Amino acid sequence: MFESWKTFPGKISQFVREGDSRLKALVVLIAFLCVYVSLRFLGSDSEWTDNAIVRCDIIDVVAEVEGVISAFHFKDNHQVTKDNLLVDIRDDVFKTAVSVAEAEYQKASDELELAKDKRSLELMNIESQIISFEAIRDATASQYETAKLELNELKDGLKVSAVQLEYSKADLDRLQPLLASQAISKKIFDDSLRDYNVALSKYNEANSKVKTKYSEIKTFESLNKKAGIDFNLIKSSKEIVSKKLDGEIETAKSNIAIAFAKLDEAKIKLNRTKIPVLREGVITNRRVAIGDFIEVGQPIASITSCGENAWIEANFKETQIGKMQVGQKVNVKIDTYPDEQFLGEVESISTGSGSIFSVLPPENATGNFTKVVQRFPVKIKISDNNLDRFKIGMSTEVTVDVTN
Repeated sequence: MFESWKTFPGKISQFVREGDSRLKALVVLIAFLCVYVSLRFLGSDSEWTDNAIVRCDIIDVVAEVEGVISAFHFKDNHQVTKDNLLVDIRDDVFKTAVSVAEAEYQKASDELELAKDKRSLELMNIESQIISFEAIRDATASQYETAKLELNELKDGLKVSAVQLEYSKADLDRLQPLLASQAISKKIFDDSLRDYNVALSKYNEANSKVKTKYSEIKTFESLNKKAGIDFNLIKSSKEIVSKKLDGEIETAKSNIAIAFAKLDEAKIKLNRTKIPVLREGVITNRRVAIGDFIEVGQPIASITSCGENAWIEANFKETQIGKMQVGQKVNVKIDTYPDEQFLGEVESISTGSGSIFSVLPPENATGNFTKVVQRFPVKIKISDNNLDRFKIGMSTEVTVDVTN
């Protein structure tokens, strides 16, 4: 149908050349009115609106650290490319913060090394004490066992002495009546008495040795128990001290992690004193000057990225979008380029009217109601590859082919 209407103006022009001027003008007017009515009210294969503008992504250049602006590296309304430097913020305070963080990190690293050395030294000392106490324990245990063996030997000797004493006593008791009756000589009795005294002396000596050895055994037993307790204590203390020192090492490691995080944060903040381009486009709308103090998140300028992503936002009446679908072809005319026509296609249709998403949406449940034709935003993708020619806010006229 588009093609049929393209030839219509030529036919009208031919008619005008051939007839009366006023009649020709009237005919032309009637013809155009018919065309307009047929297209606008009797149903057509296209929908048109001039309530449409060019849209692009707008990226605010913001400060991620606070400080005083020391330099700009761009000119207003100029093209900027990604990773180019835009703004410098005074960095002396941030450099000092990095130096302090580096010192704290080094201190935390030194404390970790000291904690490791302390652990090695103390555990080595405890291990040496364990070996020493183990030797004492083994020595006292050996002395205790030796004393018990010697006691058994002394007890055997005491038994022998007791037998000899008993034999000597019995012999003396047997000779004493014989001496009284002068059946034996005094010498025989004296020899027996001497043997008895020797046996008694040996018995007393053996008994004394047994008692002394018992005392020694008690001492060795006490020392052996104490050495065993000391050994167990020092051995268990190794685990306690080891856990304590391991805790100090883990604390030192945590301090290192915290110090490293602070150092990393300080370096990040220092890097953020250099604000780069994060999105290619045209920089505009500069809002600050050199020497201004800016806060975190404060916008410095804006970048419009029409070259990367430009589209048309057309606001059609609700009576026009009934036949619209995603993918339909669109003819775009931009006021800036009146002699050119651009192609596009419907990318999406809003699910709500523009007024619904406004700050103060309409409330139709009130007493007074006036019906107003609503408009729905339609996003139109531009097929032209040279999007750099488009500028945000350009006025356009769009015609959507709704034959499909």
